[in-house]
Amino acid sequence: MIEPTRVIPARESAAAGDSWEESLDLFRPAGAAPRPAGSQRPRPAPAPPAAPPAGEATRRHASSRALRLTGLGALVAGAGAAGFGLALALSSPGATLTPAAPAPPVTTAPPAAGTASGVLREGDSGPAVSELQARLLRIPDVYTGGPVDGRFDRRLTAAVARFQVWYGIRGDESGEYGDATRRDLESRTPS
Repeated sequence: MIEPTRVIPARESAAAGDSWEESLDLFRPAGAAPRPAGSQRPRPAPAPPAAPPAGEATRRHASSRALRLTGLGALVAGAGAAGFGLALALSSPGATLTPAAPAPPVTTAPPAAGTASGVLREGDSGPAVSELQARLLRIPDVYTGGPVDGRFDRRLTAAVARFQVWYGIRGDESGEYGDATRRDLESRTPS
């Protein structure tokens, strides 16, 4: 549960002889004795808080304000927790990225031997996929323990997407092994 914080009232502007640090002393509670210093002017004692007017309207207003502040605090905390969770999920080595609604696998012909063009994606198979799997195994924590069986499955899609995110590769769809991802992976894993 989020607790509301205490609001420290603003003090009057600093006198001419006060240093800027003394005028910005926000962490000293109102009414506390000033810190000992060489030539510091005595500060006037703060006025006692005014008694709130009694009545049902005041209680309702205070209750309504407390609820708004609690709701706002919960919203901020929830957004922060969601952002932290997303960052944690994207940075953990064992995380897998799965699409919200998986598209049906589209099969494409693997590129001919010796060519560097063509896109590999989930559902593809062949020696080009085996080469991709072998290269990804050489990158730490991207495809750890993954098989080299020549099948582009969900595990390989997640590994390619993880590689793209971790190394900031742009230009290919997430989880697809296109030209940009191929160039970067081949530069990091020479034959």
